[in-house]
Amino acid sequence: MCDAQSGHEKTLTGLMAALAGANLIYGPGMIESGMTFDYGQIVMDNEFAKMIKFTVGGIPVNDATLSVDLIREVGPFKDYLAHKNTFEHMRIYPHPKIMDRRMRGTWE
Repeated sequence: MCDAQSGHEKTLTGLMAALAGANLIYGPGMIESGMTFDYGQIVMDNEFAKMIKFTVGGIPVNDATLSVDLIREVGPFKDYLAHKNTFEHMRIYPHPKIMDRRMRGTWE
């Protein structure tokens, strides 16, 4: 059975190693200190690896991704989240396939 705590710990361990320069993530699917292999865990580890790879690759920070001109154009206290530009730029971030980030009431 997949353990959410071990998934979180594996993500942090993999991220720290990757940020330090490692280019290999060892043990996808392994739980219980490598004594057990879990198919559900390997699916989750694949998602974690994708997020780690994205993070290590860097997050683009520039006038376009910060939407500096759009913020100036829209002005304070107005809705820039529904603007076309926001929807275009949100697609550059990873969207996990198996993790559901919706509110509990929505996915239930």
